[in-house]
Amino acid sequence: MKILDALKDESYEVGVGPLVTTAVLRRTLKAMPEVVAIQAALGAQLIGDDDLKAFVNGLMASFVGGTRFPFDVALASLAVLIEGRPTRFAGEFLSTLAGLHLQEMPTSTRVARESLAEHRKLPQTTRREVQLSRPAFEIRAQQERVPPSQRPLVKEVRW
Repeated sequence: MKILDALKDESYEVGVGPLVTTAVLRRTLKAMPEVVAIQAALGAQLIGDDDLKAFVNGLMASFVGGTRFPFDVALASLAVLIEGRPTRFAGEFLSTLAGLHLQEMPTSTRVARESLAEHRKLPQTTRREVQLSRPAFEIRAQQERVPPSQRPLVKEVRW
């Protein structure tokens, strides 16, 4: 995707600049205009997890052991981008990248560790479907064995 290619540009990495701590780098990456634009595209569903996977695979094709990975900051930016996404790809990508200890990719792995910690703070949601055959107040009224003619139209309802 063309919008993701902005992360591969050398001027992007130069624009980030040398930063001391991982936390500062993570906050800086989040505020970069390229990252903000990609975040908006993700939110608008213009790009999705399949696009991100293809992008990462394209970056990793240029990995050569023993030499500095040229897209280290791009991967760090991607880690920051997806830390708030509750998708399987986000969790797998962050876990994998955070688990690496490569001298060729020092920045992205450190940022991924921080992003993974943030990702794990996301609420774990579970979808549950509940079907009630009758409204709760009718069920409560029946349990009290009140004849239908004596039931109030609205009984105390507690949810």
